[in-house]
Amino acid sequence: MKETVKEEIEALLIKQKKYRDCDYSQAQLATDLGVSTFALSRILKQEFGMTYTALVHKHRIRDAIRQLATPRQQHYTIDDIALLTGFGNRQSFYTAFKKETGTTPEKYRECVAQEKTQNKSI
Repeated sequence: MKETVKEEIEALLIKQKKYRDCDYSQAQLATDLGVSTFALSRILKQEFGMTYTALVHKHRIRDAIRQLATPRQQHYTIDDIALLTGFGNRQSFYTAFKKETGTTPEKYRECVAQEKTQNKSI
């Protein structure tokens, strides 16, 4: 069975975690799919309801949230997590994180740690 373009985008961008590569661009995704960047923009709007940048940021932030909440990742700094999830710099990570979650990465990590501490004491 042939994959739909949406499934191909999900396979490349999400399952293969291409979103973690800060150099992986909309143009590269279009080339990998064999479509023009214009066609890809239209497909992303129709299938995902967002732009390439918004889709990539959404998955990077979800990844960052998982890492910030994982105890074995606590030795990583916020900047480390930003780089591991594909953000090229601290400012773009903070801006995208706050837009998506309403808080900063540090505050999110602190809240998760407090919740875990409170749950252990109950």
